[in-house]
Amino acid sequence: MARGSSGDRGTTIVGSGHAANRMPKNHVLVEFSGALDEAQVALGFAIVESQAQEHAHQLSELTDCLVWMQRQIFASGTIVLKNAPMDAIADWSWDKLLEEVERCNNYFAPTKPIRDFILPGGSELAARIEFVRVAIRRVERSYCACSFPDRDALPFYNRLSKLAFTLARHSNEVLEAPETLL
Repeated sequence: MARGSSGDRGTTIVGSGHAANRMPKNHVLVEFSGALDEAQVALGFAIVESQAQEHAHQLSELTDCLVWMQRQIFASGTIVLKNAPMDAIADWSWDKLLEEVERCNNYFAPTKPIRDFILPGGSELAARIEFVRVAIRRVERSYCACSFPDRDALPFYNRLSKLAFTLARHSNEVLEAPETLL
């Protein structure tokens, strides 16, 4: 079998334009890039499920938050992988992102306190959002494995996964689905 593309030989491109680099597919930056892709896809599934719900109108703000998360995951990857200066994207700062994540965490905080370990589930939407949480945790771990000179994005990814947990609980509350307790 003929091997046509460089991808067939175990390399890929990370980044684009002048910042593009061809590297082995097992490189930590490729893993980080892939983790970002997985988180965006997981968010896409959660968004579609949220929009398909019978109570979609009650979930519109949650859906908007998921869309925002998806866009910020993409933008954060652009900043980190291209080593782009923060001012290259208008109004971008890790501190502003953290403020918005915390605002969302407070806004969507469920009324029911956590008394036991909560397993993913309750509703399909909550399970999909929990998958988002797990995908963002992978982003966080793969970010830590990279040798970035600073760790500016780490608090953002950490708190974004907490937001996914909050949104999963909120969706169960809105859908009146019982949480699965351990």
